[in-house]
Amino acid sequence: MDEERMDQKLNASLEFGSNVQPVELPAQNETLAPGTPVVVSGWGATDASNEILSQSDFLMEVEVFIVDDNTCHTELEGYTFFPSMICAGVDQGGKDSCTGDSGGPLVTKGVQYGIVSWGPNSCAEPEQPGVYTSTSVLRDWIQEKSEV
Repeated sequence: MDEERMDQKLNASLEFGSNVQPVELPAQNETLAPGTPVVVSGWGATDASNEILSQSDFLMEVEVFIVDDNTCHTELEGYTFFPSMICAGVDQGGKDSCTGDSGGPLVTKGVQYGIVSWGPNSCAEPEQPGVYTSTSVLRDWIQEKSEV
C-alpha cells in the first residue's frame, strides 16, 4: 500500500452544531496550483526545537502554500513519494505542521485537500515542506468507507 489509510467507525452519531460540521472534499483527482494558500491546523508542537514539551493546549492554525511536486521531491531528496502525496510549506520556513498534528486537515476555502502525514526531521525549516495525504486522490475511497 502506498498511502497511509485507516478506516475507523464512530461508536455514536455526531451531532452537528457550531463546533462540529462536515467538511467538503475536492473532486476526485482535483489539484491545487503551486502557491495556493492553504491552512493546516492541529494541537501539535509549536517549537520545533522541543517537539515533545511544546504540544499546544489550544487548536492552532497556520497558513502555508502548495509546493509543486518537482520542487518538493528536490527539497526532500532521499524520501519516498507516492501519487497520493501533496506538499505544502513556506520557503523561508517558520510555519509548518509538526509532531502531534498528524491526521489534521489541510484546507482552503472550506474544502479539505489534505491530511497531515509527515515531514522532514525538523519542523518549519526553510525549503523543507510538510507532506500531506491528498484527499482528492483518495476521494472515492473516503466516500466508500464513510458511506456518504
